[in-house]
Amino acid sequence: MDNKKDPLDPWGFENENPPAGNSNQNPTPVNANSKPAPAVVNQNPAPATNSNPAPPPANPTPAPAAKNPAANPPQTQNAQPAPAPNLQTPPAVGNQNPAAATNPNQKPTAPGVPNLPNLNLGGQTFTPPQNKKPSIFARFFKFLFGLIFDVVTVFAIVIVLRMFIISPFQVKGHSMDETLAENDFILVDQISYRFSAPARGDIVVFRPPSNRLYQQTGLLCEIYKAKARLFGEDETKACFVPEYFVKRIIGTPGDKVQVFNGKVFVTPAGETEKIEIDESFLAPQNRGQTCIGSCASTIDLSKEFDIPANSFFVLGDNRTGSSDSRHWQKNGTKTPFVPRENIRGKVRVVLWPINEMGITNGDKLF
Repeated sequence: MDNKKDPLDPWGFENENPPAGNSNQNPTPVNANSKPAPAVVNQNPAPATNSNPAPPPANPTPAPAAKNPAANPPQTQNAQPAPAPNLQTPPAVGNQNPAAATNPNQKPTAPGVPNLPNLNLGGQTFTPPQNKKPSIFARFFKFLFGLIFDVVTVFAIVIVLRMFIISPFQVKGHSMDETLAENDFILVDQISYRFSAPARGDIVVFRPPSNRLYQQTGLLCEIYKAKARLFGEDETKACFVPEYFVKRIIGTPGDKVQVFNGKVFVTPAGETEKIEIDESFLAPQNRGQTCIGSCASTIDLSKEFDIPANSFFVLGDNRTGSSDSRHWQKNGTKTPFVPRENIRGKVRVVLWPINEMGITNGDKLF
């Protein structure tokens, strides 16, 4: 091989590797008259033969290093400059999808959760399939099921309200004239007495000490039968329900009540002074007419009642036409007091008739 130096090969070798002292695999080309360039490390000067080099790509990719230096000799003619080092920040360690680092539209995800590539539909709009219109039979059964569900729900709500919260009653008789008249519809509060004790002057609905039963008829009877079937009770006895009275509380546990000369006196529990109750809530013809028996009798029928614990003394506002604590007996024994457990609730609202509609909270007796 001719050892004459080629003007284009400053090292004196053609198609050979440069000396080991030069670690750059792409040396800078030089002109024929230039002196050999000294060895440089990690430098990529601009080529002398191309004054307008092409700009680097937007996302350059470094060329892989050659495994065998002899298989990739340096280019001495028309050599392109080596690409600039990639200074782009590497993706986070937790991101397992490298494509997410170069996609500006990709939303970041939590560390350790791989990003999913965006679905490209090619500009086409996805239209979901249209559901078929249900048949007339399907619509009918859907309507029927909804109707049955609504009826059962309303029925269950009515039962819960009536048994535990508030109950409607219709007044029968004249024992509370003129505060409550016959056939008035009232609402009874069953919640208040769970948190507080009945007080003097409250109008209450209760079962009398005799615990008499009467037979209910009509729609209410059918409701009681349905309730008996639901809870596995005897249906034949469902319509026989306790009889309820409505009266006004005069004395509470520990009080002493005295009926004397048509008037009512109360000695509160723990006190010794008798107090005459205020009867301004009574109709004029009933004031001063509270007697044991007939007030027209010349016989002194005055009596004092000592009210035991958990019991109450009640009177009707129509004092001349009321069966109340003055007269009750059971099996020949006087039972003038109403046990606490017999009280159903307190009258709160008069619903009917409209001209008497309103709220009642009782009256203070003194």
